[in-house]
Amino acid sequence: MHLFAFLRAVPKGKVVTYSQLAEAAGIHPREVGRLLSTNPYPEIYPCHRVVRSNGDIGGYAFGREEKIRKLVSEGVEIDKGRVDLSKFGAGETFKYSAGKFLGMAGEEYLSVGAHIGMKRKTKDMERFIYKVRPDGLAVLDVKVIDERIKLAAKFLSRFKKIMVICRKRNGQKAVVRFSEVLSDEMDVKAVPGRFLPGTLTNPSFKEYYEPEAILVVDPLADKQAVQEAVKMRIPVVAFCDTFNETRNIDLVVPINNKGKKSLAYAFYVLAKEILKLKGKEKVEFSPEEFEVKS
Repeated sequence: MHLFAFLRAVPKGKVVTYSQLAEAAGIHPREVGRLLSTNPYPEIYPCHRVVRSNGDIGGYAFGREEKIRKLVSEGVEIDKGRVDLSKFGAGETFKYSAGKFLGMAGEEYLSVGAHIGMKRKTKDMERFIYKVRPDGLAVLDVKVIDERIKLAAKFLSRFKKIMVICRKRNGQKAVVRFSEVLSDEMDVKAVPGRFLPGTLTNPSFKEYYEPEAILVVDPLADKQAVQEAVKMRIPVVAFCDTFNETRNIDLVVPINNKGKKSLAYAFYVLAKEILKLKGKEKVEFSPEEFEVKS
């Protein structure tokens, strides 16, 4: 579980707050205490280094006295049951180390809300859900998001002609910019807005296009494109939120496909990974270029 892995990012002689740990793991702060109480290996995952936001050492499965003893043995000073966070808080060191546990750009995925799902969740997407918060909101696994975007990049980079479709306004600029930054390497046709029936199936239609694969931002909103791709036996890659069904999807990328920042960052990373696979390590574009402005 990622929560316990984050504990290993807290160095000896330092502490982190429940809120900081919750933010890193993408869960509600109240969930942290409950999960820490189930820690099977406290010697490996040092949950005694987690304190309250006001510096109070808080609870511990083995008692407050044992928690104090452990912290003091590691060099943390405790005065009247409190820790001076300005002196012993892990702060930026924890943020950096926690990001490393998430793989590439872990903190960025969290900051754009790529992991935030919905209260509605389908059986198809259960395997990608890391946790359900007390308020019922499902949280996607950030590590899996990163792995799946890289997998999608590897898959799509094999083709010369692909199509990216997004009916949702929040991702329309992203698909257009995605096609632009890849234009020197492959033929990418962007379809922002309504996907016209017959685009993949009717050769006499003026907008007819024959891609080798398609990428849709939401298989529900872009269901016409998915249906036509299936009919023409064209592989389908899809960004899927917790409410999506994945029937007829060849490659699922679990992600918050509602937010403009989330979609902008996802397409930015996907484009960067494709270019890297094609030998271009350095890119001259930013996530902001993929984001629709309100």
